[in-house]
Amino acid sequence: IIFVSQRFDIEVSIFVEKILDILEAFTAALRRRIIIKHHPKETNEQTLLFNQKIAERGLREKIISIQDKDFLVENMIFAADIQLLMGLTSSSLIYSPFVNKNMQIYSIAPMFLNSLFFLKTKEKQMLSAHLDDMQRSFGNIKMITGIEDLDRDLDRDLDRDLDRDLDRDGIN
Repeated sequence: IIFVSQRFDIEVSIFVEKILDILEAFTAALRRRIIIKHHPKETNEQTLLFNQKIAERGLREKIISIQDKDFLVENMIFAADIQLLMGLTSSSLIYSPFVNKNMQIYSIAPMFLNSLFFLKTKEKQMLSAHLDDMQRSFGNIKMITGIEDLDRDLDRDLDRDLDRDLDRDGIN
């Protein structure tokens, strides 16, 4: 699983803590590692804080933060068997299916915005606007409002993949 990070006008410590809350829940529920691919426009402060908080939470084995911000996520998707890509509103969510058509694409922006209930609307405005645009324009990106959405969706996808494999092998 790759999480493509971004930078928004949300205080860095709040951003990092809330994203890690979500990623930690996913690693526990899915029992998989998550690789964080940082955006080139993210500050060094943000990437260092991610690493610090990952270490403080004891998550170094479960969440891996790639420090090379210039490394393209599309190269990683092409070279490895990445099954799931998640992010907020990253353009990688839009372009990655062209690199790997079998990969599942998820936006955790709805879940992230729900976790920011204590912030003023203005502080969440840019992310909300990006999410609205993405939902209107790109139907292939699945929206996650809670961990149960991802669990349910992945179960459906695994069942579909199993049926496809059984059909291919003449068993179904």
